[in-house]
Amino acid sequence: MSEQITKFILSLSEDPEVLNEFKKRPKELMEEEGLSKAEQAVVLSADPTVIRNAIDPEAFGTLSVTIVIVAVIIFKTGITDD
Repeated sequence: MSEQITKFILSLSEDPEVLNEFKKRPKELMEEEGLSKAEQAVVLSADPTVIRNAIDPEAFGTLSVTIVIVAVIIFKTGITDD
């Protein structure tokens, strides 16, 4: 279970500048934010089940559902790797 993934996804939903940077250079930003390669793979999967399994529902309760929804919406808006 990764608190780091949760914090990262929440930062994407709370800060438009972070979201814009993520869309431009997702891997670099995640590395700068301290996500491991495994954590980056979880985020980049954009798979609700994979993301849900990676966060701690006991620590975040119903917020964990919100985190998964935010992550999927972020990926649906598209990422460019310029």
